[in-house]
Amino acid sequence: SPYNSKIYRINKSTGVKSAGSPYIASHGQGIGVISDDVVFIGGSTDSKIATYSFVTGLVTETACTGLYKDFPFCYDKDSDRIYQLQDVNATSAFIVRLSILDRVNGFLGDTNIPLMMVNGGYPQGLSYSGGQLYVTCGGAWASSTGGAWNDYWTLYKMSTGGVLLDYMAFRRSSM
Repeated sequence: SPYNSKIYRINKSTGVKSAGSPYIASHGQGIGVISDDVVFIGGSTDSKIATYSFVTGLVTETACTGLYKDFPFCYDKDSDRIYQLQDVNATSAFIVRLSILDRVNGFLGDTNIPLMMVNGGYPQGLSYSGGQLYVTCGGAWASSTGGAWNDYWTLYKMSTGGVLLDYMAFRRSSM
């Protein structure tokens, strides 16, 4: 894979960075904290999770049916659920749905992303807090040579069932 990720952790009190994992062939579009010493990101292939233990220093891959390796996701430790922005065929051409997965058992279901969010730009970031999801959207890089970023971005708050609750827009220079 041309994309590799490493996982590090930083002590909030001291600011000291702990040694990172070996490279994992993934964009690293999200991270799930399972415990103080165990985290995961998308695996080296679709439907895999790469789990890293800071105690053993080992990366192991486990199955998670339905997880795309290079798409934005977030993790709710309390329910052991992964929420992931996905497209129709894993090519990242056009993200249109929110997929809900159990970390161990895989795919649970999905819901369409509200059309307003798709119109606001390419959904690029996802976070979970207090039973709600926050999705950032904006224009993507126009080309690999000489492209330009969209100056306008949006932040949407939605329920885990896909209902749009609130949104706001901002300029890139105000981020």
